[in-house]
Amino acid sequence: MLPPSAAAVPPLTQAPFYSIPGVVPTSPYYNQSHPYLQQQQQQQQQQQQQQHHSKQQQYSRQGPGVGYANAGRSGFSTYTPNAFNVGYSVPQQPHSRESHRGGRGRMGTRGGYNVENDARESYFEVHLKSFAEMEEASRKGCLRESLHPTVIGRMKRRASPGVLKILVIVDHQYLAACMSVPPSDDDVVLSKEVAMQFLDLQHVYCDDGIRLVDMEDGTHVAKHVYSTLRIALQQLASYNKTDFRTDVAADFSSPTGTLLLKDILVHRDVSTLLSEVLEGDDEAADNLWMRLLFEPSSPTANDGADGTLHKPSPTGKTNAPPFLPSCGVGILATVQGTWLFRKAMMHPKRREALFRVLQDAAIPPPQEESEASPSTLMPEHLFLALFSCPLASRFVFESFGLVEGVNRCEAEVTVLCAALERLALKVVCSNGGSFLMTALVKALCPSRFSGGQKTGGKRGRDNDVHSKQQRDASGGRYDEDSCENSNIGGGKAARTNGIDGQTQPTQVEVSELHVSEMWSAWRLFCAVARAFVSGSIPGDTKETEATLSRRVKLLTQHVVACRAIQSFIPFFADAVVQGEIDPQQRQENALNADPESTQFYDDCAKILSEIANQSGLLANHSYGNYVLQTVVSELAQRTVAGSPVQSMLHKVFDALIGSIFEVSMQKFASNCVETAIAACHKLPDGSTLILRFATALLSGGPNRMEQVAMHQYGNYVVRRILDSLTAIATGASDTATPAEVVEACGVEQQYFNNLNAQSHRLRQTSYGSGLQAWVENQRERLQGVAAVRGGSNAQVTE
Repeated sequence: MLPPSAAAVPPLTQAPFYSIPGVVPTSPYYNQSHPYLQQQQQQQQQQQQQQHHSKQQQYSRQGPGVGYANAGRSGFSTYTPNAFNVGYSVPQQPHSRESHRGGRGRMGTRGGYNVENDARESYFEVHLKSFAEMEEASRKGCLRESLHPTVIGRMKRRASPGVLKILVIVDHQYLAACMSVPPSDDDVVLSKEVAMQFLDLQHVYCDDGIRLVDMEDGTHVAKHVYSTLRIALQQLASYNKTDFRTDVAADFSSPTGTLLLKDILVHRDVSTLLSEVLEGDDEAADNLWMRLLFEPSSPTANDGADGTLHKPSPTGKTNAPPFLPSCGVGILATVQGTWLFRKAMMHPKRREALFRVLQDAAIPPPQEESEASPSTLMPEHLFLALFSCPLASRFVFESFGLVEGVNRCEAEVTVLCAALERLALKVVCSNGGSFLMTALVKALCPSRFSGGQKTGGKRGRDNDVHSKQQRDASGGRYDEDSCENSNIGGGKAARTNGIDGQTQPTQVEVSELHVSEMWSAWRLFCAVARAFVSGSIPGDTKETEATLSRRVKLLTQHVVACRAIQSFIPFFADAVVQGEIDPQQRQENALNADPESTQFYDDCAKILSEIANQSGLLANHSYGNYVLQTVVSELAQRTVAGSPVQSMLHKVFDALIGSIFEVSMQKFASNCVETAIAACHKLPDGSTLILRFATALLSGGPNRMEQVAMHQYGNYVVRRILDSLTAIATGASDTATPAEVVEACGVEQQYFNNLNAQSHRLRQTSYGSGLQAWVENQRERLQGVAAVRGGSNAQVTE
């Protein structure tokens, strides 16, 4: 068979390692075809070749030696008519990646492939020093000129091709606008007065519990964070257009209506009038407050009560302003309502009434849906909304004494923790709730997270691009000394620092509640652990049994809950270790004084053990792998020989070693293997475990090991194993026994011999460059050792 050019088809010279499973069988081509058909086919092929080469210039950074597109790199070339979507033999391209993000995606995108001309929206936040700069940018209709070029460059490096949607924060405190680059018709810019009154963002938290106002200028924000704040801006847009002094008649005595969800969005006077009424001490103010608390939101605003996530349109192109995620609670469905809520929390009677309602959130509703009335479910929905609504999160921090100038109220903490014992699982499965819980843990125990620990995202080799830590916040931080003092009056003196210059809220004591003497942090951990073991499951239909395995699977594989549980794992591990160190004290607590401590130990042990049992499932899960890595890292720091913690780790290691070839070549599981090998250096039997990993990778023969070594993910695992073997063989490991050193030398020599024999192939692929460097660095030492051994064997033979 001859190609259209009449050139002979070159024979295949396929190298033994590279496979071509993607090659499509050649379509039949007949030399005796009609000349016209031959001409048409030749023209069609030339057009396809031109299209291919034009696309190849766009994708010029594709790694060599991967797939049929780089067949020339693996030692063969071939001709395949009409199969241009498969790949081509092309000239070698540079291996470096200049502006690629994600590393494992195509076209430099974050883990995925964007088709041509696919315009997307990317979401960021920027800081302006003053409202004057904001007004100047609004007058020009362009935000770009107000930003430093480095900020624009930072955003473009992270952004997908398309429009930049930017939240504008003024004075590191107020959200003033949502603007686009290039400008868009749906941009929203608030006046200085409206922004300062309604959109104070000091206690709005994003991923990993970081305050939005503390994020670096030009930082990417999650889509749901942008969407929520975009809705808040849209709800306030009408306040820039209406006359503040217009008289509006409002009937507060009507039993039902749309006062909160309609009038307050349109008329600013209504929100002002409601605020004035709620400041009173009369019965009318009490009745209005209870009505506002129990008034449901519009059906379009209901979300989160069953753990489902509300997905509003980020652009908000609707006739009426959408509602904030509020779990069905009307007062928190609008930014004006959340402002009223924060104002009401300054009043002792309003705050006390709220906590009396929240006490009922700890009581499970009737099992039968027919018996559950809206008033019965409202305490639970209100509690979930308080943790899920980012604009109301200040309230929770006030109760725990984490707002500057506010003392911790033990009675309020008791109410919140009692409800969390039942609802914490639902809380962490909501966007705002997960972020708030993570931020709450970090604020209660700041010293445990001083190193900028992240609860998700990139780890290990992918974390080098994100080494800059978030700067410390100057206000609203927790005083660590007050955490050690259970005296309510032991904190900083209260001072005027509230909303609109008012005094800080007066916290109330609820006499019916029993106040525990445990620290607030540990009371929170106890409540959350209890919920993770036996709490309500979001969206539970009662069709499947609510087991511990099901709860842990949800926690570890949920898109946002996985972040929250990572922040709790260090404290769960501490509790388990403490129970191991002093089992007698644990038994005394169970019999006498403190049953909560014993329950906490049991719950933590169950959670960590179940995560270890599910390690095979979590290793290659896009979210669960981060939880598994956190468990391995935290338990490795606390392991004692013969302890239950060591048994948990061995379960994880056994699962990884048992499928070493598969997990080493999987995207997420390979990170888990690297983390496990790194953790072995902290374990009493770490050298033994490293040797198990190393010998397991050799158990399939040289070809299987070489396949892993030249894989885009597996090469990192092999490099990690080699570095660990070298540390043991050279005596750099303190825990290795003489027998393990001898064994490590032999295993290391096997790796060296196998890789040295394939040096020519290691040089042909970018994935083998690190391994080739190891071979060259260790060549002199290992060849010398081999020569000495050879001489010794010769003398023994003589």
